[in-house]
Amino acid sequence: MAVGKNFDGSIEYVVEDSYGAGAGTDPTMLAISDFVTNVTIGVGDEHDVLKSITSQNIVDYFKKPRDYTLHIEYIPQNETFLDDVITRTNGILQSLFFDVGVNVSQSTSSYFQCKGCKPKTVRIEGRNGETWKITVDFSVKDITTSTSAIDVGTGSHASSIGTDPLSFNVAGSITYGGSEVAYITDAISIEVDNGLTDLWDVGSLTKKACDESGTISITGSCDITLDDGGKELWGNIINGTENTLVVNMGSTGAPKITLTGVRFKSLEIPQDIGGGTIIQSVPFTAKTISIGTV
Repeated sequence: MAVGKNFDGSIEYVVEDSYGAGAGTDPTMLAISDFVTNVTIGVGDEHDVLKSITSQNIVDYFKKPRDYTLHIEYIPQNETFLDDVITRTNGILQSLFFDVGVNVSQSTSSYFQCKGCKPKTVRIEGRNGETWKITVDFSVKDITTSTSAIDVGTGSHASSIGTDPLSFNVAGSITYGGSEVAYITDAISIEVDNGLTDLWDVGSLTKKACDESGTISITGSCDITLDDGGKELWGNIINGTENTLVVNMGSTGAPKITLTGVRFKSLEIPQDIGGGTIIQSVPFTAKTISIGTV
């Protein structure tokens, strides 16, 4: 028996042919990033208790529907995985399969094969002095376990991406309406809530469907300087100005995030005796999001 430890894991994925279909035959597995910083597999409460007037104690248990989840945090190197969790085709998100390994170099390993993974929320963050960070929380239809990685047949396991991690200060730009969003942008965050609802049917503990007809919410915030005293930004908020916000996360080939119908939501302009540059976190709302490359 080998004690489970960190720094001995693996993760690879592939787009499923249909919801919950799994990896399929001879899959070409893909890497998320060479810098995956957190992977957490979860299952909700598997049972609840039954009580009776005959006893102060729990009398029995009953099974509840299985609610599997998957949480991933990573530093991006390219647009591939971000595109796979953002882009919809005819309103439908891609369904992903993940093979997550734990204790992979030990004599006894555990692999969790996650089927029917749909991104509930996606969060993109960049900050001065740091790398970009992307966090995705998935609804998962089903998870099976194994002591070995998935058999890819004549396909292939994921290989290293091999490029530099994307860093906020190395390259890139953030524009609003075609111009720099501010003289100094200290940080930005974008969150997409896909409005998913998990569905179970009578006679089954496994999720039957993931309803994608809910409202999509795209929100975020920019930590920016209040240029020229903040008058223009103030006016944009008061007048309900809408523009396109473009985030280039690096140089040529890096992810390019395009947000349309962006309105800044609220603003405070402080003046105090603390001194220094006025930088405020300004929240915004967007209508649509798309992923491309610089």
